[in-house]
Amino acid sequence: MTKSRLFKYALLGIAAALIAHYLIKKEEKPKGHPRDYAEIAAEGIIHASTEYNSISFYVDDDTLSGFHYELIEAFARDHGLQAAISPEMSFNKRLEGLADGQYDVIAYGILATSELKDSLLLTTPIVLNKQVLVQRKLENISDSSLFIKSQLDLAGKTLHVVKGSPSILRIRNLGNEIGDTIYVEEIEKYGSEQLIALVAHGDIDYAVCDESIARTAADSIPQIDINTAISFTQFYSWGVSKQSPILLDSLNTWLDSFKKGKEYKKIYKRYYGKPKLSCTFPYTQHIPTFTTSYQSTAYYCKILHTFCSATAKPLQCTAHRYAVRLQQLCSDTATRLQSHCKIHAARMQTRCSHQIPISILRHTRSKELESFHLP
Repeated sequence: MTKSRLFKYALLGIAAALIAHYLIKKEEKPKGHPRDYAEIAAEGIIHASTEYNSISFYVDDDTLSGFHYELIEAFARDHGLQAAISPEMSFNKRLEGLADGQYDVIAYGILATSELKDSLLLTTPIVLNKQVLVQRKLENISDSSLFIKSQLDLAGKTLHVVKGSPSILRIRNLGNEIGDTIYVEEIEKYGSEQLIALVAHGDIDYAVCDESIARTAADSIPQIDINTAISFTQFYSWGVSKQSPILLDSLNTWLDSFKKGKEYKKIYKRYYGKPKLSCTFPYTQHIPTFTTSYQSTAYYCKILHTFCSATAKPLQCTAHRYAVRLQQLCSDTATRLQSHCKIHAARMQTRCSHQIPISILRHTRSKELESFHLP
């Protein structure tokens, strides 16, 4: 091979390497960074992440609702901003989104732990809450030994939690307190309410979630038991990046003032004041098509994607449960109808047998009256 040809191939190789390097560099997306209040105000939009459930954020007919949704909306309104809320079922992904600047705030009740305090700035407490065990009631369990009566019964059991949940640390500490191992299985694709649905249907035996969510679920799913506490009542806060101290100050100043007003009391009472009777579970909730002035179609696509991917199995479970109930209803109605017909037939027969002598008696009396004469 001649030197000229070698030189030619070398040049082509260098050119190809440069082109490849240029294209790869062009395709690389620069990593985001957490924003502080000045950057948020400049854009005019605060990006928040929360969990899709019947307390924090959910779709109700053609509107968005939820305790944390209404709070972040009020904060945005009072600061001349718009709020873009993204539902994220995984707690770990919310933390990752906060770290890379995808979200400015996690607008969800975060339990203050030493691990989280090292990586987050937590706002002033927003609500009081605690972690509870969700299990099926004793009458809904085939094996009575599975029913947890006290924390001591948790020894050797496996509890399901949302991936990255702060309750994991509490469960480990509880294991030390009872002197035995409590196993934890982290679920990434399901949120708290989906785990509750899986417990109710018997796919898993135990889940741990916030008491407020569990109580709302118990109103719609009476077969679950939520009477075993996993933690004491504690303060729950929102979280921002450690690189957003001014945003933290803005949130804290606003929260301190807002919580003293009537609007906060109304919002709090709406979601925590008394049990909600309507079921707002994602797996039974109809999600319609709608738009708002500031949220894009892609945002709602994300809600629908989360809804579909996270709740396919609970939806199947619900359909099966309703099919069984319908079957039972039909058989019960058929039995009742049959009994009803028998009763009516017997009544009719009795009535006919009674009516014959009555008619004869009437005829007899009419004859007697005809032959009766006054003195």
